[in-house]
Amino acid sequence: MNVWSYIRKVWKGEIPFWRGSKVLWVIYFALITISLIEVYSASSMRAYGGYLWAPIIKHAGIIFISTLGVIIISHWSWEFISKIHLAFYGLALLALLMAILFGVEANDAQRSFNLLGISVQPSEILKPAIVFLGAYIFGHEHKGTPRRSFYWFWGMVLVPTVFIFFESGSTAIILLCIAWMVCFVSNPIKKEFWRITGVVAIGGILLLLFVVFMPPSVLKPFGRATTWHSRIMGNNLGVPDSVYNALTEAEKDSAYYVIDGPNYQRKHAQIAISRGAISPLGVLPGNSTARDYLPEAHNDFIYAIIIEELGYLGAIAVPLL
Repeated sequence: MNVWSYIRKVWKGEIPFWRGSKVLWVIYFALITISLIEVYSASSMRAYGGYLWAPIIKHAGIIFISTLGVIIISHWSWEFISKIHLAFYGLALLALLMAILFGVEANDAQRSFNLLGISVQPSEILKPAIVFLGAYIFGHEHKGTPRRSFYWFWGMVLVPTVFIFFESGSTAIILLCIAWMVCFVSNPIKKEFWRITGVVAIGGILLLLFVVFMPPSVLKPFGRATTWHSRIMGNNLGVPDSVYNALTEAEKDSAYYVIDGPNYQRKHAQIAISRGAISPLGVLPGNSTARDYLPEAHNDFIYAIIIEELGYLGAIAVPLL
């Protein structure tokens, strides 16, 4: 069946337009609704020089294009995915190699590279590649035992994720969560699935304890481990530890209440979070005050706005979705 014949069948209702799990579609549109409300609410006349609609128009455009992509991909057959999954995975590995060799350094890490003036992040290519790998491996009977296929999937996920981990630990965690969700939805061998889950959970806890309790001098040979340590255990002023340690106790106490310079966005984010803790549902959408002071309220600090407006129930519900 060619593309146009397939489209006609969908148009006539012979093939369902919304394919896949109805639960996943409900979650998808719930996230879209929340994102539209919060990005609009986080927009501020003060922050955007009078053009209030710029962030929400851009965000709505991205959502529209993304939703079209999701609908198209939901209609892909296993046979089509079997033809492209390795190509997509190979493209992700090539992008990762390019980032390692020619990456642009930002915040002491090389997460992306420039291609014809466009910033390319290998992790963004690897995310759909993991989904396609899972769809191919778990979505159809093919050669190999289920156990072997399961470990092949995780092996192919872990190889690029290890390299990404040393540049961006949070991105590596997101990739592992995507792979975990692919396995959870696909319902593979339960014994191996929960064994992997346990190993990763224990490894994550040990890594966290290592980063938290080891001094920076011990962590220095481990690349960005010192950065992770400072983010978890660092001071509340947003200044380097060397500067912080040189201050007297009186200066530290005084500087803690000053909202300026390096700690400007952090302090206003904390104020937003504290306002959201007033009630389980926060101050409700549209009532944010932090948006007037956070220049990046609609992207880098959007979660602070979500907590402010939706309270700690929203803080828990949004990540779970």
